[in-house]
Amino acid sequence: MPSSRPKILFVGLQGSPHVARWIKMLDDLGFEIHFFPVDAGPWHYGLSNLTLHIPKFEGKSSQLKKR
Repeated sequence: MPSSRPKILFVGLQGSPHVARWIKMLDDLGFEIHFFPVDAGPWHYGLSNLTLHIPKFEGKSSQLKKR
């Protein structure tokens, strides 16, 4: 059954505290969050409750891991 929550795709740096705050705010407002990180850096500890879309960097699978 499809979700009735509005969906949003958020593109950003997964290590940014600003991105983590925006995603938390949107989640609190009832959005279904999809996240597309733009680099392979470390994750911000506040990122949660989202669907991750993993990009490929330079022809290789990304090494992204959520802590």
